[in-house]
Amino acid sequence: MEFYASAKTDEPITTTKLVAVIEKFCTYATELAQRIRKAAKEGLVVPSELNDIPAATVKLVGFLRNLKPAAAYFKPEFVEALYFRVLGMQRDYQGLSHNVDIWLSGQRAKKVVRFKPTSPGSKYSDDDRESSPYLISMVGARSLL
Repeated sequence: MEFYASAKTDEPITTTKLVAVIEKFCTYATELAQRIRKAAKEGLVVPSELNDIPAATVKLVGFLRNLKPAAAYFKPEFVEALYFRVLGMQRDYQGLSHNVDIWLSGQRAKKVVRFKPTSPGSKYSDDDRESSPYLISMVGARSLL
């Protein structure tokens, strides 16, 4: 509540600010939805909570982008309310993005398997490669994305 109270005492929220926040949110949300779709196409097991996110994001982004041309006609109270709602959605999507990062790093770490090097001239090099795989060490979530 303190955040909203402090924001109200500053300069008024204009249509330009609203449009900028909507555009920033739409870009961010679309990027997150694309990452989830890409993970599903890679064959990673997408949790049921994330299955509907891409389709819902497309609808939400379309709705918000359709609002932008009409924003100049909104009452100042509605502009302010919508501005704070979009900021709230952006915060929610940032939390979701963090959870997706954690999930993706775990999923991809399971798939990354490297084999011990063997001498190419060895008669049993293929057998060695199949019987002694080892997982690489886990690194930060961002580096696996």
